[in-house]
Amino acid sequence: MSNSFKPLNVVNQPQQPQPPEPQTNHKKWAFWLFIAYLVLNWAIVFVSARIPEGVEDPLSESSLLNYLMVISRVVFGVGLIFAILSYRNREPHDYQYRISMWGYIIGFILLVVAMVAY
Repeated sequence: MSNSFKPLNVVNQPQQPQPPEPQTNHKKWAFWLFIAYLVLNWAIVFVSARIPEGVEDPLSESSLLNYLMVISRVVFGVGLIFAILSYRNREPHDYQYRISMWGYIIGFILLVVAMVAY
């Protein structure tokens, strides 16, 4: 049995601290922006329901409806960017990731269908 002693070479070669892996939370932002998008769409439904039926152009009738639609589109666009970044960074797949990804996929398809149909 040999008793070999290997000294630690701490003095000559100190360990360099390793930077932590970047923790991105794009899926969290995508999820919360998707929830905000849904809330804004419900607000658009309720505001448009209060406009009388005889009005031909509801956007010119209600400035609140116009503002809500612009804010809703901006929130959807920013949330879609965060969802794409979340997919690109291969973040863990939990409920936030799944809900935001499926929500933005369905929302994007509905947006394209509405633009083509209009």
